[in-house]
Amino acid sequence: MTNTSTTNSTVQLNFNDGLHQANFGADYNGKVHVYTKSGTFLKEVVLNASNGYKANITIPAGESGVKIYADTLNDNVYEGNETIKIQGAVIGQQGWVQSAAATITDEADKPSLSVVNTNTNNKVTESNWATFSIKLSKPVDQATSVKVNVFTGANPDITNKDVGNYEYWTGSGWANFKSGSKMTIAAFQTELQIRVKPINDNKVEGNEKLKILVNPTGVETHIQTGQVEGTVLVLDAGHTDTSNSKGGFVHWHIDGGGAQHITGNRWQPNEKVFLYGPDGTRKAVYADSDGFFHVQGTDYYTSAGTLSAIGAKSGSSKNSVSVTPNITPIVLDLDGDGIETSDVTANPVRFDYNGDGQDVSTGWVSGGDGLLVRDINKDGQINDGSELFGSNTLLQDGTTAADGYEAMAQHDTNADGVIDKNDAIYSELGVWVDKDMDGETDEGELLSLEEAGVASINLEAQSSDIEQNNNFIGKTSTYTTTDGEERTAADVWFSTQQAPEEETSLVGLIEEHSISGLDSADLVWHSEDVTDQPWSDTVTDFTVGQSSLDLSDLVKDSQDHLLSEDNVDMFEQDGSLVLRVDTDGDHTWNQEIILQDVSLDDIVDENGMIKSGVFGDDNVKELFQKATATDVVENTSTHLENPTLDEHL
Repeated sequence: MTNTSTTNSTVQLNFNDGLHQANFGADYNGKVHVYTKSGTFLKEVVLNASNGYKANITIPAGESGVKIYADTLNDNVYEGNETIKIQGAVIGQQGWVQSAAATITDEADKPSLSVVNTNTNNKVTESNWATFSIKLSKPVDQATSVKVNVFTGANPDITNKDVGNYEYWTGSGWANFKSGSKMTIAAFQTELQIRVKPINDNKVEGNEKLKILVNPTGVETHIQTGQVEGTVLVLDAGHTDTSNSKGGFVHWHIDGGGAQHITGNRWQPNEKVFLYGPDGTRKAVYADSDGFFHVQGTDYYTSAGTLSAIGAKSGSSKNSVSVTPNITPIVLDLDGDGIETSDVTANPVRFDYNGDGQDVSTGWVSGGDGLLVRDINKDGQINDGSELFGSNTLLQDGTTAADGYEAMAQHDTNADGVIDKNDAIYSELGVWVDKDMDGETDEGELLSLEEAGVASINLEAQSSDIEQNNNFIGKTSTYTTTDGEERTAADVWFSTQQAPEEETSLVGLIEEHSISGLDSADLVWHSEDVTDQPWSDTVTDFTVGQSSLDLSDLVKDSQDHLLSEDNVDMFEQDGSLVLRVDTDGDHTWNQEIILQDVSLDDIVDENGMIKSGVFGDDNVKELFQKATATDVVENTSTHLENPTLDEHL
């Protein structure tokens, strides 16, 4: 008060979250402590919902005011510093007056960043996933961006020849990422999981180190630490004679410089292998004397989809992989503030680039810029990538364009280096302004060039290496507006990823059974049981010495010949023993038997030999003995989640 009071004065206090940044219940509890200006405690009041966040206090006679202290709370979430204010009024005499803002500092909650190696004993054998968790020590009230690099340095450590796919967990499935990608830890979350697959190059070269480097992006100020790293020791799997291989494996990833790497292993020595790409191409490569190959190129594949391989001698590859290269449409800066794009890892848009009816998740253009398009079928919709100008545009010779500028150049009929009204194509072109960024052509989003204010587009593009939200602005030129202004046109290489719903799903295709109360008849499996679809049986009460497995019919081919060890697998996972059989020799597991709570140690003797009585037939026992001797695999997913024969065969 401006003067000392001769009587007690009642003042009403009020908290109002609309006047400050702090939030009741999270940042403060409404409790206020009242003291005289000399420091004598007077009382405590609580302002909460029950009293409308208002409470009365008394300024004693002879005092010109009081000191008040508001309790703050630590919600263990980093939110940055926040302001808090309080109001006071003498009801009936003076209206509300507001305090200056006090600051609740949050530096104690600023999180640190780390990379946690989640592999058993910090080791992983070639052909198995190396897994890491990128962690914040505390949650943050906003999304956190980090840049993730798979370090592929010089020998003797991991190089691009030594690794296959890079993947991260989206929350519902695994999706590809490019080394150097900016990735997002969602608000109030503390973890991002990634995995990298070291492949078995079939060369004896000793163990190698795989390193993951993670940096906060430049915009992040709420992380204490700078670059952090995690490493795992990759154990060399040694050499295996692949002369009789029945199909090898193929792998794909994009490095930090944007180059695609395609590697193959377990092919026959010096075999000619055909790569069947998602763009419909067939390319031949040759394996070396160890059955291994490696090729690379920035634009090796320009379409998203599936990559598979067929060996001239050994047959089809035992796997296929998802290829998600950058896609390259032309983008026009319509609002004059530069080309702006969205991040596929944070805000994916679904669009069918390949025209095969399959949408992929992709980075996208912001709602203020536009995609150059040609509505070929005149339906008022941009249906797929063939109606954009980019790497999915069909050229006159039947091939697809390398990029958007090559796609446009074929329509420069007067060869003056620009697309304008002097070219016949001008009237057929349009600009798609996807205002809501949903990958669909909504009403009012498809404009003619004139409606979009585009007079001409310069085809003389310059290379660029600008990275923005995991997309690359690969080439840039200018376009001229109908008002004579020059603005940016660019060939933007949008990053794509395989969304979880695109991954092969066997839900509904696998018959899963839980079997208990077994007698001898229940332990017989027949090949006709798995003729129509994959089959998974979990045996819940198998006891070594009391139960036996009769697989003699299951492990024979149509000519009644015993299968080879390449067609069976046995390994321990999550405390259970898993047996798999490829009954028809098509390189796909279609029978799985899980012995719950049974380990390898339970069924083998001190010499590592399978005990008598586990299998009802000695030939079957010998078959699985051979498989186990060369293929004891841990942490392999069960229930046929990945039914393709893995690289341990």
